[in-house]
Amino acid sequence: MNVNSNSYTYGFAIALVVAVAAALSIAATSLKPMQDANVALEKKSDILSSIGLTSEDPASLYADVIKEQLVLVNGQVVEGDQSRCCGHGQVRRASRN
Repeated sequence: MNVNSNSYTYGFAIALVVAVAAALSIAATSLKPMQDANVALEKKSDILSSIGLTSEDPASLYADVIKEQLVLVNGQVVEGDQSRCCGHGQVRRASRN
């Protein structure tokens, strides 16, 4: 095998790119749940700091202090799972009326 040939160089580069891409893909996929959890925790921490509260455990303080709810333009309060799945569409429809 001639390591000085162009075909060897291209083959080696392609193999290295595929190996690094596979490793990066596996790392990104396996770390996605932790990234999502950190984004949610940062959002809760930002909400708490906007009202002047700080804590070592923002998740528990958020659960104690903040009540999540969706209030439509017409004043209707939507709570529970409905506020997550269809609240934005209802807000848009309500605001157009």
